[in-house]
Amino acid sequence: MEKDKADWLWRRFEEIGKTALSCYVLQNIIASFIFYGWGLGLGGTYGAFFTLLIWILISGLLMVAARLWLRRFASGPVERLWRRLSDLPVRKT
Repeated sequence: MEKDKADWLWRRFEEIGKTALSCYVLQNIIASFIFYGWGLGLGGTYGAFFTLLIWILISGLLMVAARLWLRRFASGPVERLWRRLSDLPVRKT
């Protein structure tokens, strides 16, 4: 039974790994919206516990989003864009 629980958790980490750049970008957008003035501006208003709670909620949201995304695609959207841009031919000047 313990192996099944560990396998489930490792699969969630694998999904986050396949969408790591996308999750990183989205996490920064969400957190900056929550904490900086262009969004809710909650930075410095609450303590460390609130910040940790927000981080846990964002991480859970990203785990769900990564799982749903990978049901249709092999990698995250930013990873796909990065791969497409890196395959462009180099122009000689």
